[in-house]
Amino acid sequence: MADEYIDAPIEFDENLLYNTGVERIQSYFPGWTPKPNGFTDLLLRGVAAMAAVNAEVASDVPFSIFRAFGPLAHDPAIDATPATVQSIWTAIDQQGGYEIASGTPVGLSLSTSTTPPIGFETVGDYVIPNGSQTIQIQLVATIPGQNTSGLDTVVRADSLTYITSVTLNGVSAGGNDAELDDAYVNRLSNDFETWTTTPIRGPDFARKACDIAGVFRCAYWENYNPVDATTNNDKYVALCPIDQAGSAVSSGTQSQVQTYIESLREVNFVAPVVSPDYSSIDVTARLHVADPSNQQVAIANATTAIQAFLNSATWGAPSSGQSPVWQNTPIIRYSKVMTVIEDADYVEYADNMTINITGNAAGTVDVAMPGSFPLPSVGTITVTAVSP
Repeated sequence: MADEYIDAPIEFDENLLYNTGVERIQSYFPGWTPKPNGFTDLLLRGVAAMAAVNAEVASDVPFSIFRAFGPLAHDPAIDATPATVQSIWTAIDQQGGYEIASGTPVGLSLSTSTTPPIGFETVGDYVIPNGSQTIQIQLVATIPGQNTSGLDTVVRADSLTYITSVTLNGVSAGGNDAELDDAYVNRLSNDFETWTTTPIRGPDFARKACDIAGVFRCAYWENYNPVDATTNNDKYVALCPIDQAGSAVSSGTQSQVQTYIESLREVNFVAPVVSPDYSSIDVTARLHVADPSNQQVAIANATTAIQAFLNSATWGAPSSGQSPVWQNTPIIRYSKVMTVIEDADYVEYADNMTINITGNAAGTVDVAMPGSFPLPSVGTITVTAVSP
């Protein structure tokens, strides 16, 4: 989507700017022409050259400028965050008074990796009191980034002789890289289509769901309650997110979508998040190919075309433009499958075509996929070819 943006349309052609200056003088003194290499001619050319340089600089607006604009629209870019983890510090005895200052360094690494440890530090001042030998302290990475997450091994970097060991209570988590300029511009563009960060319409909810990492597209169904399959529920918007491969997102990602939408929605709106229903689709067809030597190529082309048509990653995508909203399309049209086959290279026409859900009888009619948010998957594709 970012490739659709254009630079600021500022004219910086030096000759055109020079001619504009000449025309401006001529509007006051009709018939006047600049003397070549004369004072006025050289002055206009010098001014045009300087103006062209300034105009070129002004027209070159990098995407990073939107990072300054986004906060003004209450939609800032996502900054990098450091990972955190709870640690347990054990002293040499229970005699107490053992201080651990804020900022005490600790290195963390991955037990299965040989890469150098990443710097963490303690948050806040702590004292192991008399009568205790351990204390739990939060650690935070000294630099942000996704690579600070998932670390499970301590590499001591402190000089505290009265601390015998530092262990982790789990693995570090929460570290994320900063949102790239292209990704931010795309998300900002989608947000502007809603004109608010609060989702109101079905497409608003679907677009906002795509803000969550791992969600590539999302379908919606307004007034639908998946619990009882009723479709007359005011302020209900059911959501079905999928990843870039067209697969259902994990239950954890669904929970993130649910929590995120809950934080944005208006009062009394309900937005249940569900998984898609997949139907394996079988297709058979006979191709008519003019040249017998092209039969195998035609079969391969037609098979590829059918597989692409039934690809859950692109099923329901808008016919033009790019959109994160997946259009819920439960019907596989017989005529569209036939068109896809006959558009394949070297295919004159096709007949004897059937489509069906795997396990059902083959037919020559449209196929209705079951489920609230159905998606096709490629079943058995059987294509043959004949020639005159």
